[in-house]
Amino acid sequence: MPFCGACGAKNPAESTHCAACHAPLEGAEPEAVPFGSTLTAPTRRSRDEELAYRAAHPSRAPSTLPAVTPPERSPGLARPGAQTIHVETLDLTTTPLPPPLEQELSPNQEAPRPGGRAALAKTMVGIAPELPVATQAAPGGASAAPEKAPGAVPSLAQTTLGFAPVNVQIRADEPRPTTQPLGATMIGMPARSDLPAAEPRPVERPLGGTLLGVARPGIAPSGDPLPPSARSFSTTPGIAGSPFRSPESAPPPELSPPHPASLEPASRLVTASPRTRSKALWFALGVVGAAAIGAGLAWMTRPSFAIRVSRFETTAEGGDFLVLECKECPPGSTVRIGGTTEPLSDGQARLSAGKRLAVGQNEVEVLLTTKGRDPERIPLAVPVAFRVDTSLEELMSDTPHARIEVSAPEGAKVKIQGQEAPLTNGVAALDVPLGAMASGFADAAEPIDRIVPVEVERDGHTKTTEARVNAWAVPLRLTSPAEGHVLRGGPLLVSGRTVKNAKVTVGDQTVDANFEGEFSLILEAPKPGTLEIVAQHPQSVGRKATLHLEAAETRSAAPVALADWKPGDLVRAEGVVVEVRLDGGSRLVLDVEGGCPASPCLASVTYGEPVQLSPGSRAAAIGTVVTQKPPRLLASSLKDLAAGASSTAKAKK
Repeated sequence: MPFCGACGAKNPAESTHCAACHAPLEGAEPEAVPFGSTLTAPTRRSRDEELAYRAAHPSRAPSTLPAVTPPERSPGLARPGAQTIHVETLDLTTTPLPPPLEQELSPNQEAPRPGGRAALAKTMVGIAPELPVATQAAPGGASAAPEKAPGAVPSLAQTTLGFAPVNVQIRADEPRPTTQPLGATMIGMPARSDLPAAEPRPVERPLGGTLLGVARPGIAPSGDPLPPSARSFSTTPGIAGSPFRSPESAPPPELSPPHPASLEPASRLVTASPRTRSKALWFALGVVGAAAIGAGLAWMTRPSFAIRVSRFETTAEGGDFLVLECKECPPGSTVRIGGTTEPLSDGQARLSAGKRLAVGQNEVEVLLTTKGRDPERIPLAVPVAFRVDTSLEELMSDTPHARIEVSAPEGAKVKIQGQEAPLTNGVAALDVPLGAMASGFADAAEPIDRIVPVEVERDGHTKTTEARVNAWAVPLRLTSPAEGHVLRGGPLLVSGRTVKNAKVTVGDQTVDANFEGEFSLILEAPKPGTLEIVAQHPQSVGRKATLHLEAAETRSAAPVALADWKPGDLVRAEGVVVEVRLDGGSRLVLDVEGGCPASPCLASVTYGEPVQLSPGSRAAAIGTVVTQKPPRLLASSLKDLAAGASSTAKAKK
């Protein structure tokens, strides 16, 4: 198949003119353009010269050009360290050119070789596909062309910016591309072809390097230096250089397929070496350890607040209390023993010890909570030389008293209220009577507060303290009968007031007060004499009172004007009975005569026995004034003045 000597296009065997440029075809095929030779572009005619040439040569008119299929490119990418060339022909299929005009050559200019513009070299900036295998020297000095697979299309050569091309030869019989890619650069000086081609020595890309586009091996700070066989000369755009290869270098090992450059970040920081990271890690650990040790020392050496027991108390209920003192504690601090928490007021707090403290050493744990600090547990040693207990269990007995108990070590001498009390099993006791403080009638509860001195002597040392008796005497007041009640032979109503739920004993009868403290009972046919009434309540001193019952009236009193009544006065009241009510005793409404500025002058009269009086009858009562407004009188005797005898005697008849 003949080739055109002007443009290098391949034509059918029977063609006499080039289908591309219509130049006459020569009989011999043009020889392959050697790599590294200089290709000179044919001179383009002007429009007038082109028209004159076509008029003089009508047989070379343009005809339909056959379609040319561009060769397939190899999909491979440039490997790191490899040097590739992609030489591409110009697209001369759109406008056929006439054969070149004859022109003079300069003395140093080489005559154009067959192949014309097709042999021009161009440099493409980018990453070229894989290169064909370099030629090997045949025996005898002749170079043999590399073998190609059937149907394979050789790759076009292209120079990557920054890498020198290898020795590549272009065969004249290979198909040329029909289109010109974008970004092609025309150059006039291809690389030399007189040096043998060398396989690029693969060099693994070091870890931690920065991959920007196509990086040269070994530029990372941690990369190993390249061997001489892998080094290449830098190239200038438009002028390709030749690689340097040592003839005695060993054949390079096979390279694994490289990763696409697009998968790597455009810019990447160089990571620190393991030794640098190790030093940084140990430095950080050292700083953290020093901080932890410093915090621990600061916590261990922080000032602790001092708490001491300033006083030890024992209540009547048998509870032990400690008075704690902390002068250095800030305001708002609290102390806790067991389940009891109390705030520190002026540096002191009184709270239960949580258990009974025995004579000797006692361990008590105090939880101190202050602002800005974690709760702190402070153990306290509470030594007890001796202890004094007050028992009020006998307040409800017939002889109410308090029991003072002193616990002391063996060999100690104890005195209670000035009286020596012997130790029995380490305890000395003394009963303090309290009945005299709760005798007689009382309208309200009365407090009992007694101080009993205690003295303990041991090993020549004497310590004194005191026992306190704090209690209440229950109230007791009778509303019936009156003191000095004159018996008339009938049943006697005994009623009164005390504290709620108190137990009231009248003679040999017992009754419980209701929730308002009221009580009442009936004595059948009491005898003249002294009647004892006792009111008792738990944890209180029982009150005892006596009532005198008379067989006949022994007291006398003069009439007193109603306006002059005063509570507690013994008075005589006479008048007309307005109303009578019987409820175990007798309650009368009496219109008192005299001593009242306006009539009626009504007064309430209570008598302990039932009487038979009708409204409108006249009666006289002697008794004690309970209240002045409204006037109330608790009568010890009541007479029917109309019959001239007592109402009680009339009732018997």
